[in-house]
Amino acid sequence: MSEDRKPMIGFIGLGYMGTPMARRLLQAGYPLIAYNRTQEKLQTIVQQGAQKAATPRELALACDIVISCVSNEQALAAVSEGPDGILAGLKPQSIWLEMSTVSPDTERHLATAAQEKGGRMLDAPVSGSTPQAKEGTLLIWVGGDQDLYQQCLPVFQAMGKAALHMGNNGMGSTMKLVVNSILALEMQAIAEAVSLGRKAGLEKDTLLDALGQTTVIAPAHRGKLENSKNDDYPVQFALPLTRKDLGLIAELASQRSVPMPATSAAEQMYAAALAQGHTEDFSVMTQFMSRLAGLNTPAQK
Repeated sequence: MSEDRKPMIGFIGLGYMGTPMARRLLQAGYPLIAYNRTQEKLQTIVQQGAQKAATPRELALACDIVISCVSNEQALAAVSEGPDGILAGLKPQSIWLEMSTVSPDTERHLATAAQEKGGRMLDAPVSGSTPQAKEGTLLIWVGGDQDLYQQCLPVFQAMGKAALHMGNNGMGSTMKLVVNSILALEMQAIAEAVSLGRKAGLEKDTLLDALGQTTVIAPAHRGKLENSKNDDYPVQFALPLTRKDLGLIAELASQRSVPMPATSAAEQMYAAALAQGHTEDFSVMTQFMSRLAGLNTPAQK
């Protein structure tokens, strides 16, 4: 990359998070090539100034920096591996910023594979939801080489309010799982507490308004109380992804012999909600737990 031009960036994965993140890069003046398996989502960012690639390999061949932000391990393998994957096109000295939420072991494996191709990789998952992605105020957890992290800071700053270096490859992913264990567990605690209050006689809106005034509700959950009041759960962090992350957390805890009984119990409740067909925002757990408590009639809402 020369000093007098912005690097060409390739962005793979234009979902709820990826699209606004890619848009922030365009707004910051980065030339952008995009790839998405669903063509409709790709057209949106192309209309806003991005070029499009037919395959991840084509994208990687054209870029100085590749960014991937996909939903799970299977999606990441689909865009990374094989004759048309990122690794097939990764050029010597090019950079791969892997921003999906996957296991630390997966990130370390991909970092090694990138190094074997002559490239360099950072794992850099984000905390925040679609509003923060649109505003460019995400928190980015970075694992990998310290000098490479410093080199990539301008790119991270286009998408987030802070990018924190957490250690070697895999440590960005590890920090994301630590954060999401708290995120999911507190949502489950809120759902149980709301069910208790309602079943004990508190009126739903009064209860939720009062909780919103307390210091025990984290900022990430405060807006979720409004979802519960309206009984409407527009997706920002989809429940299936929450369940997926809890599985990754359980896997890491098992590997490291860390007992997490409360998190394990919460994982089972998210699994139960998913089995009942819930795919809304994870704040739908307030509805799900209320129904388990027998609060499912209009008169009890």
